[in-house]
Amino acid sequence: MNIKKLMVILSVPLVLIAQTACIGATEKPKLEADSLPLGETIEVNLDLAEYKFIPNHLEFELGKSYNLKIRNIGKVRHEIGAPVLAVSVLTLGVEVINKDGNTIVTFRGKPAGIELMPGQTVHWRFIPIKAQPKAKQMTCDEPKHLQHGMLGTFIIR
Repeated sequence: MNIKKLMVILSVPLVLIAQTACIGATEKPKLEADSLPLGETIEVNLDLAEYKFIPNHLEFELGKSYNLKIRNIGKVRHEIGAPVLAVSVLTLGVEVINKDGNTIVTFRGKPAGIELMPGQTVHWRFIPIKAQPKAKQMTCDEPKHLQHGMLGTFIIR
């Protein structure tokens, strides 16, 4: 084998190792939803009824996998607004299911607000990645619902 070919063959892995080391030293690793090793998923139920969240307080732990099942059991449209929760978790997916049990839409991303018609259910799968040890609000942003007391709280430990 030619000495020049041997030097090229040996230098390519070293360049890749050096590039990887430089990137690792300057960039934070990104969390990708598809590459996370998931353990058991904890299901948490949240029902929306006329002017109340049931339960009105939720607690989550950092690093655990959750499926927040949100159901509108009321007779009018409701919306859950929890922007602090949305930016404190890694969303794995959101699925909207109609009252007949059929999936309407599935998406990824941070939901700013989730609107539910009567009988609809939303499954919001996420992993908390930022602690929120003090209670933060979640509200119904439909007109006059907050004024009637439709709010709740959550914490992330």
